[in-house]
Amino acid sequence: IDGMEMDAVDALRLQDMTELVLYCDRVACAVGRLSNAVFGLSGNQADELAKSLGEALQLTNVLRDICEDAERDHVYLPADLLTRHGIIGPTANDIVKHPEMAKVCIELAKRAEDNYQKASSIIDRCDKKLIQPAIIMMKSYHQLLRLLERRGWERLDVPVKVSKLWKLLLAARILIFGS
Repeated sequence: IDGMEMDAVDALRLQDMTELVLYCDRVACAVGRLSNAVFGLSGNQADELAKSLGEALQLTNVLRDICEDAERDHVYLPADLLTRHGIIGPTANDIVKHPEMAKVCIELAKRAEDNYQKASSIIDRCDKKLIQPAIIMMKSYHQLLRLLERRGWERLDVPVKVSKLWKLLLAARILIFGS
């Protein structure tokens, strides 16, 4: 609910990485904590997985939806990160069309990648049968991040998505073989 409240504004700007991490926690990590409890995963391992995977997934969403969010006057990219790369604009569209935007995206993609690696390491120590949905989500969104990187950060308006066939084959592989 706190995450939805953050989104329910006409214009959204996040000041720094701390605020973006808080947003990720409220909209994605919280769902991970609840899901882990439902699947029977608990303790520090469950909390660490919810944090790293939730942040990775939400950062990937932020990177995928930059232009779409800008149309709603929402910029989830931290203002201090934008400023560090010389990006200052009166409107969300000015911000996302700035020539230095690729550098911001590369930084956030690196943070997402680091979180995918942490989540993968935690998953390696878990009972995979308990967290098959989390594994499917992680691999699907990690693939999305790779596709975004392949597309390039200079073409943010070109949509990227993981094909339904790819997701179906992934889910089948994980459900049958466990990884």
